[in-house]
Amino acid sequence: MSWDFAKNFEPLSVPVFTGGAYERGRKLVEHFTAARERLLKQLAKGVRLREQNGEGDWLKENWLRLQAIFPEGALYMRGQADGLGVPVEDLLASSHADLLNDREKARRAREEGDGIWDEECSTFAFPVSEGGALVAKNRDNPPGASDRHTLALHRDPSWEVGWVLAISSVGSAMVASSGINGHGLVMVCNAVRPRAVGNGFHKAAVADAFLSRCRTVDEALALIRSIRHVGEGHLLLADRTGRVAAVAMVGEAPDIEVPQGPGWVAKTNHFVGEAFAHLNQRQADDPKIHRNSRGRLRYLREALSTLEMPWCRGWDEAARWSMEKLAHHDETGATTLSFDNDRAYTACGTVFRTDPPALLISDGPPTRGRWRYWQPEAV
Repeated sequence: MSWDFAKNFEPLSVPVFTGGAYERGRKLVEHFTAARERLLKQLAKGVRLREQNGEGDWLKENWLRLQAIFPEGALYMRGQADGLGVPVEDLLASSHADLLNDREKARRAREEGDGIWDEECSTFAFPVSEGGALVAKNRDNPPGASDRHTLALHRDPSWEVGWVLAISSVGSAMVASSGINGHGLVMVCNAVRPRAVGNGFHKAAVADAFLSRCRTVDEALALIRSIRHVGEGHLLLADRTGRVAAVAMVGEAPDIEVPQGPGWVAKTNHFVGEAFAHLNQRQADDPKIHRNSRGRLRYLREALSTLEMPWCRGWDEAARWSMEKLAHHDETGATTLSFDNDRAYTACGTVFRTDPPALLISDGPPTRGRWRYWQPEAV
């Protein structure tokens, strides 16, 4: 079954990294050879945070946990470290830089919300009556972050899922933002700045495990229930059956939201609900989270609540509707951030189809209207 609407857009070619986890980590670094010096400067920031804050033991504990529970994720990081010619401990500090910042803010008991970047990623997912589900995300990043990001196809002979298409980042796990595997399982994530950061898997490592090991939403939910995480974000999931779910990584155990019957899920950058609101670094009366993350979530929920579920107007209209919502840039609930924002901007919008697996991705912010299409015909 083809996605005729998507073929109106220019096809997208992506780099392919084939091999075991270590080999693919090295190939990712080789892909960014021209940016090597910038990457090393970025890595140094995480190392400084580790040394200034005395976080070596905390990072070591998380590294040992990763090696024990998800050894292929540890090998992927080691391949990157060797490719860059740096100790893997330094690469780990870089990949945990945001969490190191959060832990420092909590320790120093700063004014809540001081200097916190919460202009970040809007996501939603819903089932489609023709089969499968649609998952959408705007990826918001601080200036310069895209220098180390690439959309790439990963193939590993040990995987049962076939392949993983993901936005990958040097110095991080394979799935740094979003992705889909050969069985049509999609994962997109949102960062949340928590009041307290524990020990365990950070969200990118969890995302890696989801897409490299799981074929369905139910398999992914079983996996997240079995591992400990640091409590720092949301993960949205969807599969070929049309099943969707949202996982809030809160505390030491996940809070899982699965719609009753056909339904949608949507998330931005704060924990919701009376049981978890106190875990946000920004509190409910903070004007910035009200204007930004809460405003975006309110806009998406209001738009999605008007829809009949499952979506029954066909895949083409589902994609058009989703692209329009990702391009929303009015002041109230704007899901797209402009390039003149000095804290963050929308690097791209993504619209995934789970069955058959396919992706629409914007070249820059969705407001520009320049979208491209990828499907696994040549995989």
